Amino acid sequence: MLDDELLDLVDSEDKVIGTVYRAKYGGPDEGYLRSTGVLIINRKGEFWIPKRHSNKSFAPDSLDFSADEHVISGENYIDAAIRGLSEELNIAVNKSKIKLIGITKPSAEIPYFHQLYVLKKNKTPNYNRDDYQSSEWLTKEKLISKIDNKVKCKPTLTRSRDLIVNINTEEYR
Repeated sequence: MLDDELLDLVDSEDKVIGTVYRAKYGGPDEGYLRSTGVLIINRKGEFWIPKRHSNKSFAPDSLDFSADEHVISGENYIDAAIRGLSEELNIAVNKSKIKLIGITKPSAEIPYFHQLYVLKKNKTPNYNRDDYQSSEWLTKEKLISKIDNKVKCKPTLTRSRDLIVNINTEEYR
């Protein structure tokens, strides 16, 4: 996490209204931020889900997206998703390989427009052990069950529940 990332502030229509450094963001009264999440899915229709390290300042010990990134100023959502895959998982991918699933809109609790993508990949990523303490491959049903049963998840993952439910995992088999 870089606290000095310059991020675009956007209005309720996701239009840029200014910029703010991540560490200086004061909440939704200033405007909203943008972020992306990527779920890696294998040929069995399972999602690779990491568990954040207990030393993380935000959402420690929480289930997370396979990759999750803030969209930096001037960047678009898909480029942020690709950057996240590269930085967090050492996965190089081009735009044609990831599919947009949908977007969640900001709320008072989660002041982000958040786009969810899916990437088909069968190998467990070489993830950063400083960021994640473990990972597992979960069926869609098991992931939704964990979310529904209040297993500790990153808030944007919990909020993406309905988008995840609608992913046709058969399409990736």
